[in-house]
Amino acid sequence: GELNDPARAISAYRALIDSPWADDALKKLSSLYEEAGDFEGLIDVTERRAQRAKEPGEGRHLMFRAAELRTSKGRDRSAALGAWRAYLARFGPARDAHAQMIPLLEQEKQWKELAWVLERDIEQAPLAEWVPLLCRLAQLRVARLDDVPGGLEAYKKALETDPSDKVSRAAVEKLLASGDARLEAADILEGVYRDEEPGTGLLKVLETRADLASDASLRLGALEEALNIASSALKDPERALEIAGRGLA
Repeated sequence: GELNDPARAISAYRALIDSPWADDALKKLSSLYEEAGDFEGLIDVTERRAQRAKEPGEGRHLMFRAAELRTSKGRDRSAALGAWRAYLARFGPARDAHAQMIPLLEQEKQWKELAWVLERDIEQAPLAEWVPLLCRLAQLRVARLDDVPGGLEAYKKALETDPSDKVSRAAVEKLLASGDARLEAADILEGVYRDEEPGTGLLKVLETRADLASDASLRLGALEEALNIASSALKDPERALEIAGRGLA
């Protein structure tokens, strides 16, 4: 009779979870908690089943399910993150787990760990997904971690993968215009622009090199090439005159 009463059945089976009948009791409890909509109980039981699982595949499935429940049904983001961290520690990086972790890490403002997860995700992602992931990692490094060199490294990889990517190009062009990494940005963009017809992009790179050159001959060489582009490729006499004036200054 008592097992027809869900509350009493749960109490009876919980009394068996440290007994030799624990595996059967935990399976019964999973069904009972799910039917009752008791997700905290279901999470607890699923985690216990994962710990006791003899087959690695079953343990992986149950541990993922428990972490997924903590994420979607639990009320504690920190506990959900803890569950995913434990999952990665046991089974290694996995894209399905990364997809669950990334929004939680953003909500918790765990920027350093988010960067680590994105790095692991890129390692496992197909080439077709690299560019947006690398851009996301670069933006995170620059904006949240104050790591401009690391951000430029990620943008460089994105542009090596797809030189036409507008997001990466615009971001590196912004770093070319101001800040302490103008020369590093110039190095990245020059490789991209020299594979294209000479234009305003290469002109800006050369002007930046001229601005930052410590050697007079390097400065004049950059300005001479910039003058050529302005007058011949862009047919912009005003820009050419301005560049010539800088060469004489």
